[in-house]
Amino acid sequence: MKIGIIGGGIMGCVLAYRLSQKGHDVHILEAGGQLGGLSTWFNYGDFIWDKYYHVILKSDEHLLDLIHSLGLSDKLHWQETKTGFLWKGKYISMSNHWEFLKFPALNLFQKFRLGVGILYNNRVSDPRRLDGYTAPQWLTKIFGKSVYEAIWEPLLESKFGVLKNEIPGTIIWSTLRRYASTRTKGDGKEWMGHLKGGGLKVLLEKLSDEITKKNGKISLNCKVESLGYDEQQISIKSSDHVYTFDRVISTVPSSLLEKFAPTLKEVLPQGPKPTPLGVIRLALVLKHSLTPFYVTNLIDKGNPYTGIIGVNRLGTADEFAGHAFVMLPRYDVPSSEWFTKSDEEIKHLFIEKLKESQPDIEDNIVRCFVNREKIVQVLWIHSAPPTDKPLKTKDLKIWNVNNALAGYSTLNNNSVIEVANNAAEEC
Repeated sequence: MKIGIIGGGIMGCVLAYRLSQKGHDVHILEAGGQLGGLSTWFNYGDFIWDKYYHVILKSDEHLLDLIHSLGLSDKLHWQETKTGFLWKGKYISMSNHWEFLKFPALNLFQKFRLGVGILYNNRVSDPRRLDGYTAPQWLTKIFGKSVYEAIWEPLLESKFGVLKNEIPGTIIWSTLRRYASTRTKGDGKEWMGHLKGGGLKVLLEKLSDEITKKNGKISLNCKVESLGYDEQQISIKSSDHVYTFDRVISTVPSSLLEKFAPTLKEVLPQGPKPTPLGVIRLALVLKHSLTPFYVTNLIDKGNPYTGIIGVNRLGTADEFAGHAFVMLPRYDVPSSEWFTKSDEEIKHLFIEKLKESQPDIEDNIVRCFVNREKIVQVLWIHSAPPTDKPLKTKDLKIWNVNNALAGYSTLNNNSVIEVANNAAEEC
C-alpha cells in the first residue's frame, strides 16, 4: 500500500519506520527543512543539540525499544543528575534521600506528607480515576493544603501560568510517575539518559536511513496546501507538486488538518476541544555552569520562565565543545502577549530576572538563542480525552493520528512513540 504521512515529527517518522517494516511504501511530507518537529535539532555554533530540551528515562519502554531496534543501544548514555530548587533566592539541592530530609522549604510533617503523597500517586495505575480532578485538587488531596501552597502552587503557576487552576490532574499524575522512575530505590539518586553524538538528531537520522533503505521517501520543505479525497484516490497538493496515495495519515495537530481538509468531519474531533499550550525558550551557551543541577524548579514566584534546565549535565564536556548549556523555557497559551514579544525582548526579560540569582550572567554568556512554538501540547481541560484511538474515514483511507491521543500523559517522546506504534499495528 502507498501511504502518505503528513508531518515528519517523531510520530510521523516512527509511523513511517514501522509501516515500511510491514512492507508498505511510505512517503513523509514535512513542512520544515529537517525532520523531528518539536524534537528536531539546532545548531548552537560549536555543537548541535536538541532544539527544545528532551531526556530519556529508564521507564521510557517504547522509546528504549525503538533505540534498541534501530541498533543505537551503544549510543545510549546514562548520567547521574541532580535536581534543585530556587527558594528565597538560594539554590537548594534535593538529589537524594538525605537532601530531601534537610530540605528547608518544608517542615518535617510536610516532608512526610510529600513522601507519602508521591507513593500514593505512583500506586494509582488507572488515570481515569482522576477524571474530574484539576491539578490543584489532586495535589491538595494527596499532599495536603500546606504542601500544595509551599511547593506545588508556585510550580504550577510557573509552569502553566493562567491555566494553573484548570490543568487536568492526570498531567501531574503522569509527570510524578514518570520522574519517580529516575530515582534509584536504595539511595534515591537520579539518573537520566541521552543519545551520544547529538541527542535526538542521532535517532532521527537513523530513522531516516532505515525508512529510505525500505524505499520510503521523505520530502522536506513540503507544506501541504490541500487534501483531495474521492473513491478513486487521495491527492495531496503542496506548493509545487501533487502527490497521490492509497492512504494518508496526518500526524499534525487537528487544527492544522482542518485547514487543508475542512470537509473531512469524520477524522476531525467533535465535541469539546483541547486547549493548546506553547513554549518560548531561551537557550544560553555559557562559559561555565550556573548550577550543579539538571533541573532547577522555581518555587519563588514572579519568574518569566518555568525552570532552569542545565542541559550539559546530561552529557560530557566534549559533547558541548567545553561549554555549559542552559535552557530557560516558558510555557503559555498561544494567545499570550509573550508570543508577540521580539527575540530581543525575551532575552532582556529572561536575563534581567536571572541576574537576581546569577549577578555575573552577562559576562558568562557566549551565545543565546530564542525559539518558540505555539502548539507544543494539547490539554483536555474541559473534558476527559475522548479517545486514544486514531480517527479514520469509514473506508480507512484517511487517518488522524496526533499528540492529542496521548491525552492522559504529559507530552514526551515515549508517549508519542507509543501512539505511533499502536497506529502502525492497526494499519
